[in-house]
Amino acid sequence: MATPTDYLEKAKSIRSTNIFDKTKGTLTSSAIGAGVGILVGYSRGYNILFSAFIGGALGGLTSYFLTKNDK
Repeated sequence: MATPTDYLEKAKSIRSTNIFDKTKGTLTSSAIGAGVGILVGYSRGYNILFSAFIGGALGGLTSYFLTKNDK
């Protein structure tokens, strides 16, 4: 059975990793995708919120899979 110090050590190792190294532009790509989704949704008369969500998801997933690093 794990001791409380084992859990504390695991929590420290998780906290010490930098989340921005792992995402590497995915959030920016999601924001750009959401902006493009808003423009497309507005120009075609679609629901703007739903278009922004779909655009952000596509932009984030595309960026994640294209810049995937093995750490």
